[in-house]
Amino acid sequence: MPGNCRATGDEADIWGFGVVQTIDAAGMQMYVGYRHYQAGFDLVDATGANVAAEALDSYDTVIVGSIILF
Repeated sequence: MPGNCRATGDEADIWGFGVVQTIDAAGMQMYVGYRHYQAGFDLVDATGANVAAEALDSYDTVIVGSIILF
């Protein structure tokens, strides 16, 4: 890949969801969340010609936790 490239046509998708469960008797909340990340872009050289590049990997995150309120 040539050293003088620039990124064009960038695109990103992020989506997710989460759930919270409140337990009043314990003054506690438990939660879980999920997100999916995907991004991409095109590389062009100084003349504007497309440059071949490897695609970015998508990735996922999961977060789980609890909060005790007192």
